[in-house]
Amino acid sequence: MISNAIRYSFEHSKIYLDIVNRQSDIKISVRDTGQGIAPEYKDKIFNRYFRVPGSLTEGTGPGLAISKKFIEAQGGHITVDSDLGSGSTFTITLNKAT
Repeated sequence: MISNAIRYSFEHSKIYLDIVNRQSDIKISVRDTGQGIAPEYKDKIFNRYFRVPGSLTEGTGPGLAISKKFIEAQGGHITVDSDLGSGSTFTITLNKAT
């Protein structure tokens, strides 16, 4: 998530990392101030090999799909909140080990 935040942000942008240790889980958020994701692509970005049309950033596209599968295999989940032109926040929630 941090690598994507750096890759898709503008030069000299800030990346914010927030980690919250809650009672039953841990929530990790990565927020960038980059280009953001258009609403029509938000539900597709976790699909394997999907790349936002017109993206100038290099990459093959499977990173988010693989990340989502790995996170869900551990009982967690990942979400995205994004505004086109304002950046994106990816949030991962993982259950604590018992």
